[in-house]
Amino acid sequence: MQLRTHTMVLTRLLVTLLATACSGQGGSCPNIDSDTTCTTPLPGGDVRVDGGDGEDTLSDSGGTDLEGLDQSLVDLGPVDIPLDIPSIDAADVSADSTTDHSSDEDQLADSEQPPELPSWTLMVYMNGDNNLSEDALADLDEITAALWTDQIRVVVLVDTLFGGAEELSLGADGLELLDTLGEIDMSDWTVLRDFGLRTIEAMPAQRYALFLWDHGDGWTKPSPPGQKGLSNDDHGVFQEISVAAGELTAALQPIADASGGPLDLLGFDMCLMGMWEVAVAVEGTAQVMLASQETEPADGWNYAGFLSFLSSEPGMDAAALAELIAILYYTEDPDNATLAAIALDGIPAVTDALGTLGQVLLADPGLFPEIEQARQKTQWFDDDYTKKSCPNRDLRDLADHLDAKLSPSPALQAATSAVRDALDAAVLFSLAQTTHPDAHGLSVHFPGHDRYFPPTYLDEVAPWSACPWTAFIDAFSTAISPSWTCSGSYFGTDDGCDCGCGSWDPDCAEDPDIYGCGDDELCVPPGLCQDQEGPCQEGAAQCSGDNTLASCLEGEWTLTPCI
Repeated sequence: MQLRTHTMVLTRLLVTLLATACSGQGGSCPNIDSDTTCTTPLPGGDVRVDGGDGEDTLSDSGGTDLEGLDQSLVDLGPVDIPLDIPSIDAADVSADSTTDHSSDEDQLADSEQPPELPSWTLMVYMNGDNNLSEDALADLDEITAALWTDQIRVVVLVDTLFGGAEELSLGADGLELLDTLGEIDMSDWTVLRDFGLRTIEAMPAQRYALFLWDHGDGWTKPSPPGQKGLSNDDHGVFQEISVAAGELTAALQPIADASGGPLDLLGFDMCLMGMWEVAVAVEGTAQVMLASQETEPADGWNYAGFLSFLSSEPGMDAAALAELIAILYYTEDPDNATLAAIALDGIPAVTDALGTLGQVLLADPGLFPEIEQARQKTQWFDDDYTKKSCPNRDLRDLADHLDAKLSPSPALQAATSAVRDALDAAVLFSLAQTTHPDAHGLSVHFPGHDRYFPPTYLDEVAPWSACPWTAFIDAFSTAISPSWTCSGSYFGTDDGCDCGCGSWDPDCAEDPDIYGCGDDELCVPPGLCQDQEGPCQEGAAQCSGDNTLASCLEGEWTLTPCI
């Protein structure tokens, strides 16, 4: 796997740690330059930094314990990271390069300047007041176990089923209890807003990150429809912070404004938040969004790992920090399926391109069966659904399958190309396990034909409601094409696979592809596409787009006008 690197900070940090490990454990490591190989026998295997011709790579063949850090903090597993380590010429470093040549007046003036702000303040909104209580406490332990410098400060608002909420500060001075808040409702967006505002006021910094920790489900959930975004609180009355109703945006925008501009990094340590709809909702509140298209295990990210690395190199920017979190998460467990960083200033271009694609697809409803086939073949997420019923689809993979399935036209090719170009610019990097080969960093809500479509998706307060994509999927999900045999109101559960070609039947989940039969096929019981030229099944019938009814009588097809 190649990982696109957007900053040298992470590269230099990893190289520094490896060099430290080599020199500290009896190995050999000369000054690192473009021709360096540093190899040392460490517990569990060799760590190498290979230079020379071609791309430099960093690899860990056995999972090494660096300077007392847990293996999981540094084991890069199968990841191959391109390194671009510039050569260091000794002639560039003068003998008195560390001497202070400033005048006494300059030094006096410098002493009167206010102290420089710490590099980072990281805010963690940790809602464990639900079935994730034990996991919240485990991640809190990870945070306290990190290595600290005075350049990094972390403030955690944590609530669990085991007691009231507490606000904690962690840094070079250790753990400090800032406040005991009692029972609060962390599904109330104003609680999130107020937490961010008071943290920024109390602990100003050069850069800010906000991590939201809890359950997540993109923008929607089945009940109440369209309201769930994130942060379920079992003791709360608001249920969740809604993305569709604008609550997440309302919470984050004042925090971003108080920080002096967009937050540097907004991270969702929760399931299914790597969606275009979520990115649209937060695009003005942060520079970089870090989120997973797929579900996440309950233990989430490796906090001890990335906080320790950040303390060693506090000058890293938001993209480097996001990349570091993603690498540690990806390599820790093969169940950690996806994680991607999105440059939010690229989301308006994605929205424009997606809107144009929606207009092109909406222009010809006769193509809806083929569009449905392309949708089904697109990478999907969330195993609470079947492959055919899942509405979360990878946006880039969808563009590719639309190109492959539909007849090419200049309008379609221009639209899908624009989507890919916009995604290339917006997705800084994306990590995905082999279980998700076509995950590219950003999903989109695309329910199938005759699937439930939450009305809140089209509500005018939804941050994405003005995008023409919404009009397309609204029409698509409710359309009845002449080549489809029955409506969604017909099928039922546990009554057999009796309605499959073009409409989703939960009893057909294990059958082969049964949607949108081809031009020479008919939909026959129990919901299968059958070759019109071959033997037919008695009683099968279908009305085609040219108003011709094909019926199977005594083993042969009979064509009559549709009634």
